[in-house]
Amino acid sequence: MGGSYSAGNPYYNVSRSAFENVPNKKPGISPWVKFGVPALALVAITAVVSNSSGGDSPLAQGSATNVNNMIRRSVHAMDSTSNPSTGNTASSTFGARDNTHSWPEDSFKPSSPSPTTARTDRPRIIAPAYKWAALPSLIQTDPYLQGWNDTIFSNAQTYYDQPVKAYFIDGGNGVLDIAREIKMRVKAWAYAYRMTKDTKWVDRTWKELQNASGNGTTPFGRDGDNWYSSHFLDLAEFTNAFAIGYDWMYDAWTPTQREAIMWSIINLGLKWGVASYNDPSYHGWLGWWQNNVNGNWNCVCNGGLTVGALAILGDDPTGTAETMLGLTIPNAQKNCALGPSSDGTWSETPNYWYFGTTAHAEMASALLTATGSTYDLVLPTFSLTALYHMHVSGPVAKFDNGDTGPNKFSTTANSMMFYGSFFNQNRYTLFQRDRDDAPEPWSMFWYDPSVSGAFWDGMPLDHYFD
Repeated sequence: MGGSYSAGNPYYNVSRSAFENVPNKKPGISPWVKFGVPALALVAITAVVSNSSGGDSPLAQGSATNVNNMIRRSVHAMDSTSNPSTGNTASSTFGARDNTHSWPEDSFKPSSPSPTTARTDRPRIIAPAYKWAALPSLIQTDPYLQGWNDTIFSNAQTYYDQPVKAYFIDGGNGVLDIAREIKMRVKAWAYAYRMTKDTKWVDRTWKELQNASGNGTTPFGRDGDNWYSSHFLDLAEFTNAFAIGYDWMYDAWTPTQREAIMWSIINLGLKWGVASYNDPSYHGWLGWWQNNVNGNWNCVCNGGLTVGALAILGDDPTGTAETMLGLTIPNAQKNCALGPSSDGTWSETPNYWYFGTTAHAEMASALLTATGSTYDLVLPTFSLTALYHMHVSGPVAKFDNGDTGPNKFSTTANSMMFYGSFFNQNRYTLFQRDRDDAPEPWSMFWYDPSVSGAFWDGMPLDHYFD
């Protein structure tokens, strides 16, 4: 900490005599007593008057406020988690605001969902067209969505101005950081395009995807294995990134561009995924994560392959997408879905919880929006693991026992919002919306703007996890 008395403090090496032999001052009335107490009393009176006159406003009911009615949208590392959302300390609930603050109902409700039968409209991955249509109005009435939207556009412009990502193998982590950075970029650009229809975002995405598929002006990995299959997480995240670009910008691509992206997903992603399952010569070193691995590896690998397959389902002339879905979903049911223990503790560490739950939520959400079901991937323990995350998040940082994991980039705790809506536990949504990692495209669609109340209301101060 910057204020700690340590080697980094300018007074660390000063002799103790510098702090000794200071003459005692004659006691007097503290300035805090003379000036602080009256000031605090005035603030308290002002707060009471303000609260009594403005407590019934939609803003006061729907979210917490601080000075000047400004929404406190994030908690920094040094902030107490009890600070945000203090304007409405009533019990947390969904639907407390009027219908103008709610998502419309999805008309896509297949009576017998099938993983290989997708909705006909685009996009289909996580953010269906009906949500895109409703989003601008919700942004106008919800300060959280407003702030996140602004942040996403700011980030999109920052990424836009940067060069394409260069290929670099980072030791045992392969090219995972590069894959996740590209995924982060594509999400922001695809969001910006759908909100503005400005094709500059399409053009920049195309440039990035061309480069990352080995079709740019500089080499990008080994031809045919550009996404570094030997560290399969990388391949899965690249597949995920290309799937988002393919689906969210579906109407903007030329037929030639769309076909090129599809073949990259098939040849650089899904074919390796199918081989890792079905080819004995590949399974041992590429598909080891498929056998009794219930942590982030299984979730990230199966999740990326699933999202990639869903994106091109119906367009793929080879049947690879259908084959892939027939492999990833059953395997994830037996592994990734068992990531949380019976009390919600994640199978790895509080930090790797982020990678596992992000990938799990992406996979489950994509299946739900694209085909109408999560296929028993979201077990009740995922509601408990959201509670677990709240309790390992302290006033300074997480309780980081064990391995703390690599850089996150496109990985956040916004799975809390997905689980909050899925389990009708808006406490999780209220908690996550005030975190620093909340502003990114997934939160724009997993967030339920009808939430109200305070996440801590009625919540025990501690919880025992075995």
